[in-house]
Amino acid sequence: MLRCALACLALAAHALRPHQRKRRPRLRAAADDEQCVVSFAVRRPPRAAEATEPSPLRGGFVADDELVLAAAVAREGGGGPAPRAYPLAGPRELVAPVARAGVVTCGGLCPGLNAVVQEVHRALARQYGVGVVLGARGGYGGVAAGRWEDLGALLGAQGAPAYRQGGTLLGTSRPRAGAAALADALERARLDALFVAGGDGTMRGAQALCAELAARGSACRVAVVPKTIDNDIPLVDRRGPARAAPRLPGRDGRAPGPLASTRPWPRPGARSTWP
Repeated sequence: MLRCALACLALAAHALRPHQRKRRPRLRAAADDEQCVVSFAVRRPPRAAEATEPSPLRGGFVADDELVLAAAVAREGGGGPAPRAYPLAGPRELVAPVARAGVVTCGGLCPGLNAVVQEVHRALARQYGVGVVLGARGGYGGVAAGRWEDLGALLGAQGAPAYRQGGTLLGTSRPRAGAAALADALERARLDALFVAGGDGTMRGAQALCAELAARGSACRVAVVPKTIDNDIPLVDRRGPARAAPRLPGRDGRAPGPLASTRPWPRPGARSTWP
């Protein structure tokens, strides 16, 4: 009988830098006669700024050594490449100071984008006390052109709550904005953080932007919210905008009803593991 309880697992997680050899933490069984050894590689995003300030939140924090395994199956004895793991997303006890933040939606339209914009603004302004939250009009093209608006005023000017409206109130585009142009725009706007909602191409653009900011020694960081209409984002409990997609009016034309989904809905109250 295996007694590999979580309390008996020794987890060691270390930040990884690009092109640096990955550390491989090990999980060991408590008893000598119970072999339960797994080696896996932890991939962590680079940190642009050190978290030094206590979070204004009161609880529900995620520790830096909490991990999400990419697969539930591993080969005994360490044969083949080491299974991958990622840090669990969520609020930390220590945060990096942010005075000015920006939000942008990119790529194709997806149901629920306005809910993401609204809740990111609410979290930044109300929970974390960020003084200035701006929205970029027209995706990455709007960021490069400096088309910023006060996001709080934009949300307040809507006749109905933003999450009830389709599309994205910030607009979107598919330009080929270079990472250097985007980094220049962030420096001109004096932003400490940029929150990006988008798909595959948008994520690749955000990765290139992070590399450019790191090469400049900038403390500005980029956070991403993946969006999809295909419900195909792995390793998350809730898939953001995709959760709002499979809905149609009911028979009476008023009450919305969920469509059949290829994947089961997450349990109520499940903690998000957005990257």
